Amino acid sequence: MITLLLSTAAEAARTLRRLYYRRNSDDSAADFRESMRAVSDMVEQSAEDYEDIIDIFFPKYSRHPRQFISDSHIRESVCRELGISGLVWDEALAGQPIVPTLASESNEEPSNLTVKQAMMLMHRLNETPVLDVAKQLSQLEAEAFWSRALGEAPPYPIDRFIQRCSHLTGSRALSLKAVRRILDTMSPAEYLVRTLKDESEEVKPLDHIQPGQPFRGPVYKSWTQTTAPSSSYLEVIKAQRRYLHVVEFPAGTLRGTLYNQDKQPVGKIDTFFLPTQTVGVYEVEVSGNSIVSVSDVLSMGQDWEVYKRPYRERIEVLNTATFKVPIKVGRLLEEGENLTNALIAINDNERLRLKDGGPLDIGGHGGYVVMDGAYQIHLLGLSVKKDAEYETHLRLGVLDGFDPYQVLEVKLNASVANHLRTRLAKNGVLVGNHWMPIEEQAIVLVGQVKDMNLSTMSMVGEVMYVDDNLGFSDTSQLTDLIEMV
Repeated sequence: MITLLLSTAAEAARTLRRLYYRRNSDDSAADFRESMRAVSDMVEQSAEDYEDIIDIFFPKYSRHPRQFISDSHIRESVCRELGISGLVWDEALAGQPIVPTLASESNEEPSNLTVKQAMMLMHRLNETPVLDVAKQLSQLEAEAFWSRALGEAPPYPIDRFIQRCSHLTGSRALSLKAVRRILDTMSPAEYLVRTLKDESEEVKPLDHIQPGQPFRGPVYKSWTQTTAPSSSYLEVIKAQRRYLHVVEFPAGTLRGTLYNQDKQPVGKIDTFFLPTQTVGVYEVEVSGNSIVSVSDVLSMGQDWEVYKRPYRERIEVLNTATFKVPIKVGRLLEEGENLTNALIAINDNERLRLKDGGPLDIGGHGGYVVMDGAYQIHLLGLSVKKDAEYETHLRLGVLDGFDPYQVLEVKLNASVANHLRTRLAKNGVLVGNHWMPIEEQAIVLVGQVKDMNLSTMSMVGEVMYVDDNLGFSDTSQLTDLIEMV
């Protein structure tokens, strides 16, 4: 049986990474043909098990953990195997990238490991000496293996990769814009299965919101003006917003699943605690996994196109339904209405959101989050660790579309650190001595921007506090940060 080899995936990764980072070269047609050969070889060898490609290339969309080990684990393992001090490692390798260094410890000949076997090997990394693993790989395979195990950025953007795959089908190839619209409502693996297994089927973006089918929510950018934009509704945000999918499965039994703005499941709701007995998709405010209020309806019963109606009509649909929790909707603003009084009236734990009055735009523009000050910004916690003095260090980012982009690394003051660690502990996450990804916890902190380095796309500033009422969709966009400068 043909199966995708790690060596084939590694060769493709090296090719695609090189082509992407020199994509402004003179011979773009030759680059395109070379990228197509790399993608085609992998697809052909995968024997229709396309999730192998997603697993090894794209940690965010993989069936496996995003990150298996940390740099610190590798350092400790190698030093223990060689019987040397960590200081020797630091002096010898300071400033050098760890993946090429590890790859240099591997062999020249390919191992014939499949991608599936490589992923299983990653699951055993905490129990297997690092240098023993390195000896099982070729240098080329090791580049792809260690990059994936450490959760590094993929060699090629997911939208460009899917676009290349669309050229392999019998249907019309897709533009990047069309690919992004499809990924708003479909996983990359699902797209590959539907198009490459059945080349006669032309996959299009879903034109409805079906309960149980996650979708990417709209983006809310920062609003720093004191007057309201046109066709906006003012909402007071007191808790995190989630999308509740109520489905009937098995027949006669209702179940609920909470999703964040980026299609990721974040909680389950038992039948008894559902706010409604009607199948549908609802925007809700939550405290943990407890639903506090219902703020919008996107699908109800057999009508999967409620989201296409203007917000005013969706409010009317909400008001005709029965819920166990309060209905909380926005107030229509007049164009140019002053927002100062509304900002003064809210409590410290509340935020204002300007919701667009038109149909919900899946993955598109949803409105604005009103900032308290022109130089304040909402930052997403990306990873955290504590040092030898038990000080808490945090890496923070903004969103570039829906992809987190790190812009700041800080040592937190005691108040913010205690709040953050308490929030993490409630979800069973304890801060350790190594960088731990916490992006999926959707913890948003309010920061103050003092300066912005456009050459490195990083900011100078400070973290003011953790805002428990904000979620993933409230994170500021990279363009917001640039516009502040």
